[in-house]
Amino acid sequence: LQSKRSGKQTNKMHSDDDQEEHVNRKKDDWAVECICGGTEDDGEDMVGCDNCIRWQHVDCLFPVTKKADDRNFVCTVCDPRPTALTNDQARAYQERRKEQERKDKEEEARRTLAERKRRKEDDMLRSVVPSVRPPHAWGAAGNKTPHSSFSTGIPYDYKTIEKNEYSDNARRLRAISRSSGAPSADSQILKKLRDEPRMRNLIATQKLFGICAMKPIEEGSLVSELCGFVSLQQECPNRNVLPFTLNDLTFLIEKDGDNVIIDARKCGNAARFVRRSCKANAELREVMSGTKLHFMLTATTFIDNMEEVTIPFDADWTKHTRPVQGCACSVKSDCAIDAFYKMRSNE
Repeated sequence: LQSKRSGKQTNKMHSDDDQEEHVNRKKDDWAVECICGGTEDDGEDMVGCDNCIRWQHVDCLFPVTKKADDRNFVCTVCDPRPTALTNDQARAYQERRKEQERKDKEEEARRTLAERKRRKEDDMLRSVVPSVRPPHAWGAAGNKTPHSSFSTGIPYDYKTIEKNEYSDNARRLRAISRSSGAPSADSQILKKLRDEPRMRNLIATQKLFGICAMKPIEEGSLVSELCGFVSLQQECPNRNVLPFTLNDLTFLIEKDGDNVIIDARKCGNAARFVRRSCKANAELREVMSGTKLHFMLTATTFIDNMEEVTIPFDADWTKHTRPVQGCACSVKSDCAIDAFYKMRSNE
């Protein structure tokens, strides 16, 4: 029989007849009869009476020390006496304890479910992502077309992370963002987004991934955090070290003075597969939580359940060759990206 917590009390009195009835029971019987009103073995620490068959909660009788000398213990029925907690206080304490245990179990179940979903998603991605050859296997020049299995663009040494990694120069961005008035978000909201994702990966086409909403998301709401290696733009001079990829896994954040790159090629989370679109329904925004800087996918319009989540192309997209993954918009006849490259090809 077992218990855990604390409180203060005076015990209710039992009649002589009631006391005699309990004492005369068989010695190999036992019964829970605590000052809190408990009559069942609830798993909390208990102590047994030397005179009768009763067991009582240690925490109800010894709320300060949480210990009882079970070699010389006499229950409050056999020896009516003042106790540290009143009956009502002991009852209230046990109710609080049970409520907290219920919440703890729900939280643990929620975390377990979220972890299972994450693992299932990772297993799904691993099952469709072919093996990747490292850059040194592409050829001596390093610029030859890689093996066809490399078309996913996922680095061979990729690792999943839950918080950003920073270059030394990029670490000061947190202080800059804090002083520049970046919006803030409650850490519990960000934690809930990790434990209960609003988005999941989808396979847009063969070997091309995206992300979609798992529930309707209102305009202005946070969708997911994007994690990766954060550096200044000049520290990431070659954003195409993984050529011919179908997913662009680097993201440009424009800032006054120093632009930032979130590089999710070698480390990141599921949000790295977000695609660009000329008709985007979300964007990347900086959000502060305490002293920590987060890059959040934020809905810029209502996103329906199972609708793909997309962000605009980087501000400098016109300076680069045509993005291999193209535009995620569904109306190609009205695609601004297609129109731009058609016009450039005709020049």
